[in-house]
Amino acid sequence: MHYNWHRVYDPAVGRYLSPDPIGVAGGVNLYSYVGGNPLGSSDPTGLIAGVDDAVVIGGVLIVGAAAMSTPQGQKAIGGAISGAINAVKEACPCFNYTNVYEPNDGKHGSGARSGPRGTISPEPINGAAALASSVPVGNSRIGHDPATGQLIVFRNHRTDEQNCIKYWHGYVVGQKDLTPDQWRAGRNAGFPDWPRKPQ
Repeated sequence: MHYNWHRVYDPAVGRYLSPDPIGVAGGVNLYSYVGGNPLGSSDPTGLIAGVDDAVVIGGVLIVGAAAMSTPQGQKAIGGAISGAINAVKEACPCFNYTNVYEPNDGKHGSGARSGPRGTISPEPINGAAALASSVPVGNSRIGHDPATGQLIVFRNHRTDEQNCIKYWHGYVVGQKDLTPDQWRAGRNAGFPDWPRKPQ
């Protein structure tokens, strides 16, 4: 067995015994050694084939200038980047999703009402229009319906990965109900009647 700084390589089986510390960025097979080509390449650090001065800091791969100074290093880095992009495309083919508004499941009515844990916000009058102009905030979205003036927070309640569609439901809120991140997103989106500072 050979210790390659970041991982242990077993020449008897022709692979690493521990997974790649950079995850799928190094390829789909987390235990592969130099892409299955040990005669044409090497991986002294256990991070990128043909690169001898790469390190992982905080989950991010850092490649030194020495690696970039040789054609072999440049080719290895280009191959690693290409492999990472292809791995991401295979794992998650959707880079752009179509956002579709679906009304809530009866929880929200036409007006605010009391619920077991406080006030239940009303359902938007035109959720599809507000979703079309919404902006992302963390795992949610915030939108503004220009026709009614309603401010709406959207939650993703299901995702169709096969067709790249995210289905959202929403509820009406006031500016005072927003988190600081939601308020900044609305300000940056240029929603009308937005105060300079949160109220």
